[in-house]
Amino acid sequence: MVVCQDNLSKIGLFTWKYNACAVENSVESVETPEAAAQLQIGDVVNFTGSRHYISANSGTGKKCNPGKAKITAKAEGAAHPYHLIHVDKESNVYGWCDAADIAELKQEPEADQSAPDVEGMAMNAALTVIADAVIAGKFGKGADRKERLYSAIQEKVNELLGA
Repeated sequence: MVVCQDNLSKIGLFTWKYNACAVENSVESVETPEAAAQLQIGDVVNFTGSRHYISANSGTGKKCNPGKAKITAKAEGAAHPYHLIHVDKESNVYGWCDAADIAELKQEPEADQSAPDVEGMAMNAALTVIADAVIAGKFGKGADRKERLYSAIQEKVNELLGA
């Protein structure tokens, strides 16, 4: 059975390119039940193989490069049970893949979206210098301080962009 992304349908074979599905359930799965239970649609995985297939039960595949990819559909019981789409510039996988060619990535904690870490410690050091200047009164007070800080940053952005 195939579970298609966006719940398009739940049937044997999913053809991603045309957003259509067709029934085809004649090939045994090559994955273990434990592996199938762990990998889910939406997971980003490490594709380690070199071939992707046009359908979950296709006999011949095309060459592709390994790398990070997102699982976009699953075909339980199929020869190539996972549909992957690359998420980096190293890989070009875009099709159905063998379970043996997929390795889980370690989950990294999500960064705080309200305050992204732009340049890590270097950025923190630069902000500390600016904060020290603000505390010392070098940018004035109140609305004047806000305008002077914004103007200083915008001036630097324009300089870097050559504007």
